[in-house]
Amino acid sequence: MEIIKTRSELSKYLETKRINHSAIGFVPTMGALHQGHISLISQSAAQNDLTVVSIFVNPRQFNDKSDFDKYPRNIEADIKLLEVSGCNVLFLPEYNDLFNKDTSVVVDLGGLDALWEGAFRPGHFQGVVEVVDALFDAVQPHKAYFGRKDFQQLLIIKKLAEQRYPTIEIIECEIIREPDGLAMSSRNSRLDVEGRKAAGSINRILSECQVMAVQHATVKQVADFAMNSLQLVPGLKTEYIAVCDKNTLFSAPAEKSACGYMLLVAVWCAGVRLIDNFYLKG
Repeated sequence: MEIIKTRSELSKYLETKRINHSAIGFVPTMGALHQGHISLISQSAAQNDLTVVSIFVNPRQFNDKSDFDKYPRNIEADIKLLEVSGCNVLFLPEYNDLFNKDTSVVVDLGGLDALWEGAFRPGHFQGVVEVVDALFDAVQPHKAYFGRKDFQQLLIIKKLAEQRYPTIEIIECEIIREPDGLAMSSRNSRLDVEGRKAAGSINRILSECQVMAVQHATVKQVADFAMNSLQLVPGLKTEYIAVCDKNTLFSAPAEKSACGYMLLVAVWCAGVRLIDNFYLKG
């Protein structure tokens, strides 16, 4: 595995691969790698000749500086994991090198950045757009891999690719979960024992919402059930529950059947903010 730290060095390396028409897959991460990340890398390795993984904790997408400071970092462990994961190139840029030119990015997000995560984390998605734009510009992959856990972010990155990088195919990857159903996240490592136990209830409650949707529950019934159930779990504090259109994330009409809508949740647990989602199938 090659470890490359500058855009110029990366560009030179990848140019030699493009001469041979190698298909390049890309997995952008903020490190603190887990099996969710590895699943993205494995999918890229299966579909491309070369897989590039980036590790960069982007300060621009943290509206809370303390969250940035507390974000888990363990580059030595990440490198060891990447060496056996199918990664061919680890891109480890410094801030000033990655953002080495005008980073103002204009993308029509259709209001996606103002909803849910955007409302509770002002400026977050502009930071996401800026860093993913810089990384796409540096790597110029054929395919880029993103998990569905950050569903709103996934939709925004699709908008970015459509408008600025139409040759990059965005590949959606399934949420990878712990045995108790908790969506894998780098932030999970910050949970204490009691918090980790409480966090396991999130998936159980979302699964019960899925059963309700199959039984023709309305949007309001599902949302109310989810809110009330999460509030009853000691240690969980709900930030938002949303039942919404899977393309626009606009709220679904309250009396409509919940089938076919996305259920998004954000909760605080032991000082850690967790998000998850379910597509409510019929």
